[in-house]
Order: sequence, then C-alpha cells, then structure tokens
Amino acid sequence: KSVSSPLAPYSGEDADSAEVLRALWPHSTLLMGRAISLDDIEIAASEIPGVSLVASGWEWDNGQQQPAAHLWYIAEPGVAKATIQTTLAAMMQPDTPLIVDPAMALGATFSISIGTDPSYDATTVQASVQSVLLNNNNEGIISFEQIGIGNPIFRSAIFESVLNVSGVISITNLTISLTDNPQISGALLATVQKVFPS
Repeated sequence: KSVSSPLAPYSGEDADSAEVLRALWPHSTLLMGRAISLDDIEIAASEIPGVSLVASGWEWDNGQQQPAAHLWYIAEPGVAKATIQTTLAAMMQPDTPLIVDPAMALGATFSISIGTDPSYDATTVQASVQSVLLNNNNEGIISFEQIGIGNPIFRSAIFESVLNVSGVISITNLTISLTDNPQISGALLATVQKVFPS
C-alpha cells in the first residue's frame, strides 16, 4: 500500500555536505538551545530546513524605539517568515527585539571581456569562465551562495579566478551595473553573466 499527497513537498533539503557541517557544527554545538549573540541567531536560523543564507546586524527599530537584532534570510518558497521569527524568538530572551525579513534582490548585469589564447577553442574557454563565475555546485565566485547577503564583490578576486582559467590571457573589461528589474533570482546581488572572448 502507498499514500499519495495532493500537495507538492516543500521546505525540505538535502543532507548537509561535509563543508557545511565543518562550518556549522562547531558553532551549533555551542547554542545549547538558546541564541544570545548575532552569531547565535545566524547559526540558529541556518539550521531551519529550507533556509540557505542568512545575515544579521543591530538596527534601530523606530516602532519600539530601541536597537533590535535584524536577520535577513534567503529560503525556499515554502519557508514562512513567521516560522523563522517564532523559532528564533523561542531561543532568545523574551524582551529581546527581533526583526526578520527576507533579503531583497537587486537586479544586476555582469559583463566581462577576455582575451583568449589562439591555440584554445574560444567557445570552450568561454564556458569554463562562466563555470568559474557561476557553476552548478554553488561554488562560482559570483554565485549568491559565495557572495552571501550584502557582501562586497572584489574585482581582484574575479580577476584572479578568471585569469586562472586555461586559455585566458587577459581581461579587457569588467562591469557590474544595477538594472531596473529587482525580480531577478538571487540574493542582494543577482547576476546575469555575459562573457565575451576576444
């Protein structure tokens, strides 16, 4: 016998990778069921199924007229903001003000022009550069998993990664410009890459 659900699954996630466990385990074991610092709040939020990225900071709350811990997050569509708020509030002092908001995406266009070694196939080099920038394993240097929420992008890091690609001999142009479309999928910076071999 089997049971079928009329609703699509949501809010689940794959098992944590070894890298994620190495990053979270030392901190999560110290939580002991309570969140005191901003680091605690971020770790506790990261452990909620479906939450992929978090960032936090102290911010003035005009409504309560006092500083409040503010958490920004990126999560799967099935993860409710109220769930995160309730989970964190249960681990904090009852009188600690807490604001929880999803991170707002800023649309952006990323363009880079590269010089290629004539002994290499330009199309292959272009694909390799795109993979270094935004690959499917969330390890691309400008993937939002690597950038995080509200973090800067360093041109020097992009140059280093791209110039290490076999067949790339130079970078002749690099621009990142905001667009008028904030609905592009991503974190605070969503990237649409264009790579032009020359």
